[in-house]
Amino acid sequence: RVKMASTPRHIKRVSFSSPGGRERAAAPPTYRRVAMSTSPYPVEPEMVESLKIKCHEVMMEDLPPSLPPPSPPPAPGSQQLRTAEAESKAALAKADAQAKLRRAEELENQLKHLARSAVEARAAATAAQLKAETTARAVHYAASITPYAAEGGTLVLEQGEAAVQLLCDKLSMPLEALREATALRASGLGLGLSGARGLSALLAGQSMKHLEVLVLSSNGLGDLGVAAVADGLNAAVPLLSLDISSNSIAEVGAAALAQACRRGALPKLTKLNLSQNDIGDSAATKLAAAAPLDRLEWLNLAANQIGTGGATALAAALRDGERLGGLRRLSLDRNQLDDGAMQSLAATLAGRAPTLEVYLESNPAGEEAVLAVLRAVGSIGEEEQAPRRARPSACRAAAVGLAKSGCACQ
Repeated sequence: RVKMASTPRHIKRVSFSSPGGRERAAAPPTYRRVAMSTSPYPVEPEMVESLKIKCHEVMMEDLPPSLPPPSPPPAPGSQQLRTAEAESKAALAKADAQAKLRRAEELENQLKHLARSAVEARAAATAAQLKAETTARAVHYAASITPYAAEGGTLVLEQGEAAVQLLCDKLSMPLEALREATALRASGLGLGLSGARGLSALLAGQSMKHLEVLVLSSNGLGDLGVAAVADGLNAAVPLLSLDISSNSIAEVGAAALAQACRRGALPKLTKLNLSQNDIGDSAATKLAAAAPLDRLEWLNLAANQIGTGGATALAAALRDGERLGGLRRLSLDRNQLDDGAMQSLAATLAGRAPTLEVYLESNPAGEEAVLAVLRAVGSIGEEEQAPRRARPSACRAAAVGLAKSGCACQ
């Protein structure tokens, strides 16, 4: 057995044991055990190297046959040393590559963070710009009846041309076919504000002189999109039916539409569908106060959070016969009309010619309040006390009318 250090140490005593057990001061070739212990006294490095070599010889003699002998220290310039140096260099290169890979991953994460920050900043800037334009439009519509003109000159024209091309792409229609269309039904195509601006550019340029039916429901237009379309409307477009339902229209969009009515941009309109938006009382009042729409026959304001104020303004416009004198069908389903709103409607509409159909389903008001409005417009007689008695007769009349005339059901 040999106990020794792999590096030069201080040696206190070295004892060699021969096969006979006698200790000698010198190292014979047949020694079995070398004992070393540390000491504060220094020794020469040559002596330590000599002891290493001799200890290796002793270990090779004493190892059992089943175990492989340990390899001796590589000599300087040997193949083993060169291999060890190559492996060391390879390990260093691998560590360096791993460090570079970690650095590249850190840089990639930083770039992703910067990209997200840029997207968020761009979205915030766009939202601020749209908010500023919404405010500017609201001020403009309150003070003027002329179409809103964005600042920018040639840049605005270039953006309008790009928006027209984007509109054609989303509609999958060539520009010439779009200009000659008599009906444009583009429901649920995700046109958004850019598509609305393209359509506005075509309408304002009087490029759609044959358009009679325009359906833009469920396109995410919002206030600014509807306002852009309304700014492009003019008397040269013979529009009869306009459907902009389910587009999140609030006060600014309704104000833009009312302004288009006041400047005579919709002289032939007979059907206007604004259902499932967020118009509310204020915007409904503005619509009711718009310039005459004497040809309008069907106004759909269902699901718009309209309460007493908006309903009363609409009823007043109906009664005076100047602004909505030709209206035959008014839908106020799924709004916020309570008993007070129904009473106000009934009182305002009392005495009007019984040519108006009013739809009041799914409102907070009770049956008696609804019946009072229906009696005021002549939809039911005095003897009918519940809507359930009126509905079967109305359904039968509708069935007979459809069977005789073969008309299409809207």
